[in-house]
Amino acid sequence: MKKKVLFIILAILLIVVCFSGCSKTTKIDTEQLIIVTEIGGNGYGSIEAKISDYYVNSLTNYLDNPKNSKTDGNIILARKFYFDSLQLQIMQPNQNLSNGDIVEITIMADEELAKSAKLKLSDNVFKYQVSYLPELKVLDPFKNYQISFHGDNGEGNVSVVGTVPVATSINYSLYDSDGNLLESDYREREESQSLSNGDTVTLRLNYDKSALVKEGYVIDQDEQTYTVSGLTEYEIVDENILFESFAYEFAGASPNASMTIENKLPDDLYGYFHYYVSPSSDLQLGDKITVTVEADQDRLKSAGKNLPGGSLSYEYELTEDIIPQYLSTLDELPATAKEDLNADLSDYILKIQADYKSDYEYVKGDYIRLKSVAIEDLEKVVLLYPKSSMLDQVNNNIYNNLIFIYNAKVVTDDKRDDSETHDLYIALIYTNLINYPGSGLYVDSSKLFHKEMLDSLAEIEDEVVNQYRDIYTVLELSGSDFN
Repeated sequence: MKKKVLFIILAILLIVVCFSGCSKTTKIDTEQLIIVTEIGGNGYGSIEAKISDYYVNSLTNYLDNPKNSKTDGNIILARKFYFDSLQLQIMQPNQNLSNGDIVEITIMADEELAKSAKLKLSDNVFKYQVSYLPELKVLDPFKNYQISFHGDNGEGNVSVVGTVPVATSINYSLYDSDGNLLESDYREREESQSLSNGDTVTLRLNYDKSALVKEGYVIDQDEQTYTVSGLTEYEIVDENILFESFAYEFAGASPNASMTIENKLPDDLYGYFHYYVSPSSDLQLGDKITVTVEADQDRLKSAGKNLPGGSLSYEYELTEDIIPQYLSTLDELPATAKEDLNADLSDYILKIQADYKSDYEYVKGDYIRLKSVAIEDLEKVVLLYPKSSMLDQVNNNIYNNLIFIYNAKVVTDDKRDDSETHDLYIALIYTNLINYPGSGLYVDSSKLFHKEMLDSLAEIEDEVVNQYRDIYTVLELSGSDFN
């Protein structure tokens, strides 16, 4: 009897094991598995997809009440893991969809989990046909904008006024014909300088398309181009004329020149423009300056002309053919310059010889009356000009001294003794001689003076040359080499 009972129990266990191990595989209905939501409107739609919680629960909810299930609890648990692992991928395109379009949704599943869960997809790809997108209203925002051009040809402005009556914010930007963004002052008004009749301006919209679609609208044109017209026409002044019709005027020379600009415009333009230069002082060779010409626009327009922008600027470098320079070399001094110097010196010598006659001067330590003075041989020529590192220590704004040292035959007139002849030395000095572009060295008689005669060449050199060697470069020529 006991053996019979044991056999029955073993048979029941075998049956349970058999049924548990041989559960049938359930096929998943992909149409019920995936819930698709259509977004947007016809022609501008898209879809979203997710796993159906209801369908998943229908295959897994027995875990809460195993008594109602014919499926093993381990399998139900495996199904939970399986459905949690599923991923959906909507294949492109998923935009601008229209009713009737087919969109494929790929289901990415773990095959090992599927076997454990006794599940099988009917298809790994679900093909969904778009069917419920509503029709959208086409919105033309450009009807709501008022575009106007105003100002003068060549410096015109464009302005935009208006808003579009929808909840979605629609902004805009303006671009010129080259695609450059035009400046904007505020949302309802955008302006640009320098527009001319015939130019084009493009108004481009910027907005959230999906937000607009949710309102039931679509914009089928995001930009519109307008041709500039209606600007007041004037004769445009040629800027080449403006920058060809002025002259530099310098005071001093490099390295501390000051300058202004002389207006040399023709009569029909002369009174309408003003020239300025910056910087205008402490200028030297190699500096860069900016010349600006400004128009009196009101008067100019009354004459039927216009300078777009009202002013123009141009940068120049001060080269040797523009800026005067203080004399800083004795090399290759032109023959004409030497002739001018010698002529000027000769006149000056005649004058001081006459001034010295019958005058009293110190000669060899004695204060004595002079009978005559004859300035004869040119002993040497010396040029002093500042070292570049010492410009800030230049004495009394002296940027060069051109010094001519002569031998002077002095005859004294002492009534008690016979007359005597003495060899003295005198220095004739030009200060701040300037080389001008095109014309060369200008010999300015007003810059010539002399130092009183001294007894020796060494004394006169100490007086007019040697004491300045720390600050000035010294160049020397013998009298014969100069002539």
